[in-house]
Amino acid sequence: MLNIEEIKNTFIFHIPHSGTGIPDYSGYNMDLIDNEIKLLTDFFTDDIFYVEGIERLIFPLSRIFCDVERLPDETEPMYAKGAGFYYTHTDDNKILRAEIPAMKSAVYQDYYLPHHKKLEQMVESRLNSYGVANIVDCHSFPNKAFQRDFHQERNRPDICIGVDDFHTPKRQTDSIKAACEKFGLSWRINYPYEGTVVPMRYYRIDSNVNSIMIEINRDLYIDNQGANFKKIAHLNEFVNDVCTFEKYI
Repeated sequence: MLNIEEIKNTFIFHIPHSGTGIPDYSGYNMDLIDNEIKLLTDFFTDDIFYVEGIERLIFPLSRIFCDVERLPDETEPMYAKGAGFYYTHTDDNKILRAEIPAMKSAVYQDYYLPHHKKLEQMVESRLNSYGVANIVDCHSFPNKAFQRDFHQERNRPDICIGVDDFHTPKRQTDSIKAACEKFGLSWRINYPYEGTVVPMRYYRIDSNVNSIMIEINRDLYIDNQGANFKKIAHLNEFVNDVCTFEKYI
């Protein structure tokens, strides 16, 4: 049986959408970039999802340059909407970036694949050392649906819990539900977004690779005046409560 410190070491926080950098502007409509970054970035998730001692994998670049949470091309449901790993369209379907084959290949080879290789290595290290790996996929979402979202209903919850029926253990879902109740937050399972990241090497193969997604409604900490850092700190307390490692013994 693992002790508390060992359990903490099995965790990985995956934060894919907090970055805003674009290293190469080839093919972009420069008039559209700033608004799309403002719209799509999971701002402050690297502040909210911080627990001392947990290793984090933070993708430093904007998702409109390379979205590491998308599947490659036609296998990705959002590809048809111009939002695969290589975004070509804005949320309101304007042309954001030309699909330049050489550029797209470079983004895939130089950014997408290395990120996923790093996540795979982090998981492999934990499996070798502890027999289990626990991924927390860390996101935020707007209270108003994006135009290309599959779910357009209103009344979004405070917390979206993304689960996979093979890789998400009940105790992790229960831990988030309990923290939501403690902090007075509403929650729904797989709504408005569903699923959670798992390296393809282990997907539906190794049940010792656990993964759960936590998405936080941005209205909880961002308003017309910008970020509310007191509320960000409060949500960080919520995340720390979710990761009370005694629960996993």
